[in-house]
Amino acid sequence: MARITSKPTPRRSLTGFTVVALLFIGAWWLAAQYDPGFTPVALLYSVMSLITFIWYWRDKRASVHEKWRVSELTLHIMAILGGWPGACVAQQLFRHKTQKRTFRMVFVFTCGANIAFFSYLIFSTNIFAL
Repeated sequence: MARITSKPTPRRSLTGFTVVALLFIGAWWLAAQYDPGFTPVALLYSVMSLITFIWYWRDKRASVHEKWRVSELTLHIMAILGGWPGACVAQQLFRHKTQKRTFRMVFVFTCGANIAFFSYLIFSTNIFAL
């Protein structure tokens, strides 16, 4: 007798990259507690992450309902402008934009470029000098 097996339901858990993104925002807020100069950057990441998260949600809904979609370029621009932590969370929670290899490669590049740019700003301005 043939055994019937069903596909397991995919777990909606956070990946290591998503945890790093959340810790990244947390680090900015922690830094803002010690130096108010960090507050604008913490706000930028938080607001852009929230906006990007919402756009991913809208795009996922549009794909399910076969409606107008958000362009990949728009999602990448939002990520590079500081919304990449929200994009990481949205990708995992909504299982959206996780399979397309070219999108993921560009996305990882935008995350790295964003981190490199802000790291350069922080260390070039000697913000950590005592």
